[in-house]
Amino acid sequence: MFPPEARRIFGPFCNGESQVYADPIRVYRRLHFALDGDPNKYLRDRRSEDQEVAFKAKEHLISAAVYAFEMKPFDPTTGQGVLEENVLPTLKAYLEYMDAKKEMGLNSQTSSPPILAFTPQSQMGSPSTMTPTSPYGVISGDCGCKKRGR
Repeated sequence: MFPPEARRIFGPFCNGESQVYADPIRVYRRLHFALDGDPNKYLRDRRSEDQEVAFKAKEHLISAAVYAFEMKPFDPTTGQGVLEENVLPTLKAYLEYMDAKKEMGLNSQTSSPPILAFTPQSQMGSPSTMTPTSPYGVISGDCGCKKRGR
């Protein structure tokens, strides 16, 4: 129906149970809300030399991403849910996806929000869960769900 580069669906990514897709506008709105209306502040603070500021920003980014992507939080009693190692790479892939949409001119002023700042890969997380199969950095099928008996 639409060429892959024009699709307005983000994913797939691991939500802690399975590979899923997300509405990027909904994710943006939820991220913006969960990050107190200033997502770029947390992205900047995560790189702070002040360890306490960086730690708090990372924790806030992880919580916000779990909420925005509707991931199942990790439950230590069952071993189920999304692992932290998958959360920030999913956020990074989303930011790359939105940035690519902007660069391709597919985000119109009426249908898409402003783009969040891109954070270099070295600041967001390991590329081990990323696949280069699309310009958006879609998360690979190996999210750990099968390894933990799901």
